[in-house]
Amino acid sequence: MFTGTPNTIPENQENLEYPLDFFLFYFTDEVIQEIANQSALYSMQVKPEKPSKITTTDVKKFLGVSMYMPLVKLSYTRNY
Repeated sequence: MFTGTPNTIPENQENLEYPLDFFLFYFTDEVIQEIANQSALYSMQVKPEKPSKITTTDVKKFLGVSMYMPLVKLSYTRNY
């Protein structure tokens, strides 16, 4: 249940202009790093003999491609 005050925007959000600004406001470097850490941990739990090394760059690329896919339809996933 939402208990916040309606129609209020935090002061630091008022200067956000572009969609990327809003995205980066919520997906900070710390959040991206935590996603990479948890993904690497999961990889080690699933396949301990060959865990994947997941970096923040990998996470950023994945998020970018995930947002790009609905906008541009390609015939094969590999084409992205």
